[in-house]
Amino acid sequence: MLNHKSRTLIGFTLAPLVPGCAFAIAFVILHTGTDWSGSFFFLIGLSAVLGYPVAFLIGVPLYILMNHFGWVRPHHYGIAGILLGSIAGMIGVSDKLIYLSLSDMNRYYGHQVLCASGMGVIAAVVFWMIVRPDRISPQGDN
Repeated sequence: MLNHKSRTLIGFTLAPLVPGCAFAIAFVILHTGTDWSGSFFFLIGLSAVLGYPVAFLIGVPLYILMNHFGWVRPHHYGIAGILLGSIAGMIGVSDKLIYLSLSDMNRYYGHQVLCASGMGVIAAVVFWMIVRPDRISPQGDN
């Protein structure tokens, strides 16, 4: 069985890719009969480009903070996923935000940030399922 540090490393490596894979698979299922190969790999790449920086720059400190306060349940990670997904979604539309007012942003790009928030929840719960921070023993590695 893997120790906690190994599971944490695997979680931070795999979890940011899961939303892109899920979205890409849904895209393939819903777009039968079209050339989907370019879009499939684009979505996984986009998940990596947006997911890894957010996971490592914000997710790692947030993970340490959440463990410090004992916030280790799935719903805690779901809430953190909403935050991280929203940040990734705002990064994804940030080039357009410069030219739009707040009402225009809500009208045109709010759904993208909302979708990214949902993807953040998926990534955070997958991370929780891999790492299982609620099973860390008081003696250290488990």
